Amino acid sequence: MTLATDCLEYAHRVARKADDIEEAAAALGVEVQHVSCAGRELAYANMGETYAQTVCAGGGKYWIGSWGDWLENVESDYCERENVIRCGWCSAFTPNNEDDWHDIRCESCGHGVDGSD
Repeated sequence: MTLATDCLEYAHRVARKADDIEEAAAALGVEVQHVSCAGRELAYANMGETYAQTVCAGGGKYWIGSWGDWLENVESDYCERENVIRCGWCSAFTPNNEDDWHDIRCESCGHGVDGSD
């Protein structure tokens, strides 16, 4: 194990015992940040990088992972389940009702979801 891994595991234990993500962040000397997607929310100890391993809290559970991976997984599951796609312009979810996603226009902003105008 490395020192970084030891610190994360310690912060994870602290968060679980206290049932408070703020305690994990304090143990790591960082702040708590929040991100949400598709009606789900995540709190995490901000290590400064999207895919850096950190202590995460969501749905009443605590784990070591990255908030970037969490966000990608939640978004992918939601898009598949609801048959929607996220717009490259405004980030809104819009129906995925075309055979080629490059042809989809966002219902919120009217731009192509592929980032085209």
